[in-house]
Amino acid sequence: MYKLIIVDDEILSRYALITLISKNTNNIQVIAECENGMDAIQKAEELKPDIIIMDIKMPGINGLEASRQILGKDPLIQVLIMTAYDSFDYIQQALSIGVKGYILKPLVVSEVMDKLQSVMDAIQKSRIYLETKEKNSQILSTAIPVLEKNLISSYITGNFSDEDLERQHSLLHIQYFSGCFLLLNLRNHTTFQQKDNIRKELAKRLRFLTYGIAGDYIFDILPVFLYTEKNFGTLSPLPDFRLFAQEILLFIQEKYKIKAAVSIGGMYENPRLFKNSYFEAMALIHTIPDHTCQIHESSAVLKLPYHYPYSLEDDLLSALRSKNMEAAYSAAEAVTQNLFTHPCPLGILKEYTLQLLVSVKRIAYNLGLDGSYLDSVSFLSLIETLKDNLQVQEYLHQTLFSFLHLIQEQTQNKNFALVKKINSYLQNEPIESLSLEGLASYLKMTPHYVSKLFKDEYNANFVDHITNKKISYAKILLQKGTLSIKEVSERSGYSDQNYFCRIFKKNTGLTPKEYQKYENITKN
Repeated sequence: MYKLIIVDDEILSRYALITLISKNTNNIQVIAECENGMDAIQKAEELKPDIIIMDIKMPGINGLEASRQILGKDPLIQVLIMTAYDSFDYIQQALSIGVKGYILKPLVVSEVMDKLQSVMDAIQKSRIYLETKEKNSQILSTAIPVLEKNLISSYITGNFSDEDLERQHSLLHIQYFSGCFLLLNLRNHTTFQQKDNIRKELAKRLRFLTYGIAGDYIFDILPVFLYTEKNFGTLSPLPDFRLFAQEILLFIQEKYKIKAAVSIGGMYENPRLFKNSYFEAMALIHTIPDHTCQIHESSAVLKLPYHYPYSLEDDLLSALRSKNMEAAYSAAEAVTQNLFTHPCPLGILKEYTLQLLVSVKRIAYNLGLDGSYLDSVSFLSLIETLKDNLQVQEYLHQTLFSFLHLIQEQTQNKNFALVKKINSYLQNEPIESLSLEGLASYLKMTPHYVSKLFKDEYNANFVDHITNKKISYAKILLQKGTLSIKEVSERSGYSDQNYFCRIFKKNTGLTPKEYQKYENITKN
């Protein structure tokens, strides 16, 4: 149940609103009616409501001033203002003090209930978050920002598996229907502390205003992923996202005196297309004036001559995953050449360069390269110092191909060492103990990876190789004629004699007894 205070100097207006709410939801309890701003301030402090619907024009303290004082004491209260004037000045003032939205008079049932549902969703999300935070405050304070940044990075690069994405969504309690990227561009020189404070403030507001997570700064741009949890049909959430963006811009301008702008990419339902929204927003962010927010229109980016070469990047990453270095070098040449085919704004080119290098770095880690070394490789700080497109081109070409050479060299060295360890295991381990699980444990790898590695290096299936080795040993024991079939079976690594006989016949065409008899005849 959500507690509501209605503030309006007209008794009929209050009655109409109470009637509207009572007929359309059972989740809201009107705990007080106020006819002026002073009464509203006192009642809010006394009754601790979840929601306040506040008329702007009232005698004495008006709705905006009353809202400012109430939110100054308790910023978690969800305040909606009512006005008969669709005035941008009013809305801008309201957003700057933390009001969550506005309702126009005369009241429209669907509009009022949509606004109330929106703030109820925000309150519920806030409650869940605060309950979780109380239970795991120390862990969550460090883990959640890291998880959010990693998820944002996965969306931007498109480099994730369905299983990884599902796990990340589960940890962050994210259930989305569609989503888009919002980019906040800080255009003045800002200190690290200012950037960090702005990100924390934005992340805090995301939890109470809408559904979204904040990433990590890429140069002076902070990526934010905004999402909806349901299908809005023909209605778009983008206007609400714009209001959120305008509030952030006002906050940054008033508190830090920093010039900033916001761009928002298109909405997508498929998570593999979220990176499209990111680059749509990136294409806009460098072209819009300070203190403004612009939303991507579908036709805008289609006319741009520069696009990130996703298919060529996929070719490069696929070649690296399969360790086909010849194809990897060829794909790297193609992707770098494509990036510099058309004139491109320096900021966007830096973004493209960073994305490509980070994607290759992630693949290198998945291939088993030294994680501590990879963590020491920082592309961001160097890319930030580049002054023009030519410097970016030279840096990308040199860095990418140096990195590919390192991957090739370390992969070859690693494979050589692994093959040496495999041979040692096969030669020194008692034959009855040989198994894929045993080799995987010896190498400290998963059986699946070991099986693939063995097949790549030996051009044979591991299980078949071990079976042939065991059958060859069994033949030697049978030729001696001093052991029973059961003893031969056990010494060859088969605890089940019947199973051993079936495997032996499958490989030799004879049962162990037939083979033994045949060998004796041959000797005589």
